[in-house]
Amino acid sequence: PKEMKYVVVLLHEWGKDIAGTEYAPALLTEGLSTLAYARMAPTLWMTAEFIRGLGYNAIPAANDTALSIPLAVDAGLGQLGRHGLLINPKVGSRCRISKIFTDLPLEPVGAVDSGITEFCNACQKCVPKCGTKA
Repeated sequence: PKEMKYVVVLLHEWGKDIAGTEYAPALLTEGLSTLAYARMAPTLWMTAEFIRGLGYNAIPAANDTALSIPLAVDAGLGQLGRHGLLINPKVGSRCRISKIFTDLPLEPVGAVDSGITEFCNACQKCVPKCGTKA
């Protein structure tokens, strides 16, 4: 809806302190990612309900309605990595993104340069494993 001019973007970390998550994709990481989606739903819905309780409209969304990564970048939650995923300075790309569209007036944060793009360009560890040699 046009009146929903603002977006609250939430990150949901997965696989914290679990050995083996550095070897994604793997059965373990797929399971942990699925668990993150399962945990995302109550957080997303409760946050939306809180916003509604303040008297504003709130429409929660996970992987639908809009592209999550550009919204997360614009919210200052990370930068786009060479692998096409969001990289957050604290959790890397071990996160899932959800968002809430709302008419609650919010102060835009804007994209933040945390040095991730420069790091990716210098590191190049992922390039040999990338099928397209990105």
